[in-house]
Amino acid sequence: MSKVKLFFMYLLALICIVSFYLLSNEELVHNHDSDLVKSESINFLEIDVVEFEEKMAKKETFLVLLGNEDCDGCMEYAPILEKEVKEKDLMNRVFHIVVPSDKNKKMISYYGISVTPTTLIIKNGKIIKRVEGVQLEEDVQKLLEQIG
Repeated sequence: MSKVKLFFMYLLALICIVSFYLLSNEELVHNHDSDLVKSESINFLEIDVVEFEEKMAKKETFLVLLGNEDCDGCMEYAPILEKEVKEKDLMNRVFHIVVPSDKNKKMISYYGISVTPTTLIIKNGKIIKRVEGVQLEEDVQKLLEQIG
C-alpha cells in the first residue's frame, strides 16, 4: 500500500473513533435549545407564603408564578411570561414563589399545588384564575389583562 492510502485509512479510522466517542458521550451531545431554556432564570420578585398572605389580606391584585429553577416547564415558561409582563409594564405586580420549598409546604398543601409551573391570578385578594403548566404567549396576554 502506498503511504498516501495508508495515511487516509488511519485518518478515516481516527475520524470514526472520535465520532463514535462524541456520539456515545451524553455530556457532549445535547439539545442546544434545552440549554438555552435551562440557562434562563426566573426574574420575578420572590415572595414567601407570609408575603403572599399579606398581599391577599390587603386585597391586592397580582399574578404569582409557583415553580422553581429545577423545573424544565418553569424555565420554559418564565421567559415567555417575563416578555409579556415587561411589555405591559407589570413587573411590580408579578411575583414568584419557590415550590417545593420547606417554608412554603403549607401553602402547597392548602392551595393544592401539584404541578409546576402553576400561575395564580389574584384580584382584590381572591384567586380568580389558576392555570397549570407552560402557557403560550396569547394565553399569557389574556392572563395579564386580568391584573392590568
